[in-house]
Amino acid sequence: MKTVLVFNFVWIFSFAVVGQDQAKLKPEIWGVTVSLPYMNSYKYFDYDVNKGATKSGFGGLGLALFYKSGRNKVSLNYGLTADLPAPVGPIDFGHEGTRSQIGSRIVDFIYHRNIFKKVYVISGINLTKYKYNFLSYVDTIPSYNKHDNSFGLLMGAEYVFEKTFSMAALYRPAISSQDVRKYKHLLTLDFRFDINIRKK
Repeated sequence: MKTVLVFNFVWIFSFAVVGQDQAKLKPEIWGVTVSLPYMNSYKYFDYDVNKGATKSGFGGLGLALFYKSGRNKVSLNYGLTADLPAPVGPIDFGHEGTRSQIGSRIVDFIYHRNIFKKVYVISGINLTKYKYNFLSYVDTIPSYNKHDNSFGLLMGAEYVFEKTFSMAALYRPAISSQDVRKYKHLLTLDFRFDINIRKK
């Protein structure tokens, strides 16, 4: 599994070597990307049942600095994700029994490569802190929080609707974990808005 992921990572990065001459003729742009991870899917370790679990939800926010030249773009991103049961509107969790929450904090170093018109392939590396919260409204059962730190890869695809608006599907598989050594991943569907700050 790890061999396949590393191979894909290296293969996607090889696109950076192609077309460098064309990139030199294009303007260089520095800017900021605001991303909204609309839908999130987690593979994580559930401490309540003491085994791996999956869960999907909504919500998140990311902020990145980027540099773009021609068909190549690199960015450094920091973000938060949640597992809200609905994308909008009031949410009533109730105050009975027990429930768990999963979220994350992420730092990504990302390479974007335009391969066809409005389509980009994405690859990179990331640090992810999975945040597991167990909430109990039962007097005899305590609430607690756990954190799992992991280092992993990042791969995905991005479709640019306009010059400054795009949608991206990003897959972040963990290849090394500091805490629980179980396979984990984070899959997000993002809305992304680029704000150009400097162009030359």
